[in-house]
Amino acid sequence: MNKKRQLILTTFLVRTTYFGVGISYCLRYGKNLTILLMLLGMILGYFLLNILLSCNLTKFFKTKIGSLLILILSFFIINNSLIAFGILGSNFYLANTPPLLIIISLSILILYGISKGLKTTLRLIDILIFISILFLFFIFLSISHNISFDNYLPLELNFSLDLLKSVIGSMVYSTTPLLLELYLLKEPDKPSIKKGYIIGNLTIILMVIYLIGIFGSTFALNYRYPEYILLKKINIFNQLLHLETFLALIWFNDLLTTSLLAGHIIAKTFKGKRLYLVSITHILFNYYFLISNYQHILLIYHYTIYILLVPLILTIFLSKVSLQ
Repeated sequence: MNKKRQLILTTFLVRTTYFGVGISYCLRYGKNLTILLMLLGMILGYFLLNILLSCNLTKFFKTKIGSLLILILSFFIINNSLIAFGILGSNFYLANTPPLLIIISLSILILYGISKGLKTTLRLIDILIFISILFLFFIFLSISHNISFDNYLPLELNFSLDLLKSVIGSMVYSTTPLLLELYLLKEPDKPSIKKGYIIGNLTIILMVIYLIGIFGSTFALNYRYPEYILLKKINIFNQLLHLETFLALIWFNDLLTTSLLAGHIIAKTFKGKRLYLVSITHILFNYYFLISNYQHILLIYHYTIYILLVPLILTIFLSKVSLQ
């Protein structure tokens, strides 16, 4: 994988678990200080990324525990995409379409991408990044006039556990998904991955700046997907309205890219007919135990931070032990 693709892929991976989960988590605990806390989380995440890049991850991922950790993480990343796609699709776009049909559609798309090989996925990423950049620029330009600077106040710096949760959340949500990329790379280009990490984080922080500036940190928490609601504010000369459906492709690109990457990792373990059997089981599990039961989804949202934190800490610790 060349340097450019490593940078692009890192940017996508950094943003993927923020959608529908990470941003809401950081806002809940950070309130009006979320922007500063996410910057601090990015700095700490950058420190962890440097540790990961210094580890012998190739050797670690060949161990049973390393293979198991990356496999569990891959399933969880796809889980996150299926839940987001299923709920967002049924609530905002296809109200009369069963969520099961929606997640089956995404699963078929992922399986098709896996069948075409990793190189095809990487070529797709080259196209998707330009779409994301263009749309992000368009969004920020179109909604800037809705910002009220009063929404950023008051800034009350009272040190508490909630502030720490927001910092740790930002660090974990932006760092853990990178394990997928590091698993696939034989020789990671450290400068490219570091640049991608910073770019991905800054786009998310910029999104939070707009969310707080337009809705306020408290009001933004009324929505499960505040990022999507933000798109509804787009109004160009009072003529071009309701562009959120079109511009939501940004997040779909992130979810699809990371799901394809996770799918390629799963396909290394489950090959041929076993892959399709695992996929069907995974779809049914998501539908009957998660999407059809909102209480279970809330539990997933609540524990996502811990589900992502465990493989990150274990990978760093165990890879250092194996290196010694």
